[in-house]
Amino acid sequence: MVEDTPVNTGVVDWPDAQAAAAAVRRMQSKLHRWAGADSSRRFGDLFNLVYDPAFLVHAWQRVSGNTGSKTPGVDRATVAWIVTGVGVPNFLGDLREQLKARTFHPVEVRQVMIPKASGRRFARRWGWFPATDCTCIWLGRGSFWSVSRTRSPSCAR
Repeated sequence: MVEDTPVNTGVVDWPDAQAAAAAVRRMQSKLHRWAGADSSRRFGDLFNLVYDPAFLVHAWQRVSGNTGSKTPGVDRATVAWIVTGVGVPNFLGDLREQLKARTFHPVEVRQVMIPKASGRRFARRWGWFPATDCTCIWLGRGSFWSVSRTRSPSCAR
């Protein structure tokens, strides 16, 4: 009945890490299967996956478990500070609203030049992303990797 259908009230139900990982993996498998079955298929509405709570929680788990999570980015926020100071649901909720409203803008990366191991005068850039940008990078990887992997040429696999 119409009375039994859930209403989208805007309240976000954040899944736990295992449920989020399972939901992301199921969606990635579906996208991969659909893209492989029909190479001309167009995926017009993948943006809703970017601000899906399961994808956000899974991306946060990947970022917070990273070895660089103790290093602050240009925003000076570490994963520990977000967990204790802001709170993960608040952080992900704010990020979700920015992504949904399409008002999120990445910030410039703090970079330093470090010498290459060869000892020559060459150096490479090393940068620290803010936690929000890292989470969004993992969102993109989780949302679009399965489709782009299927569509890439065989020599790139």
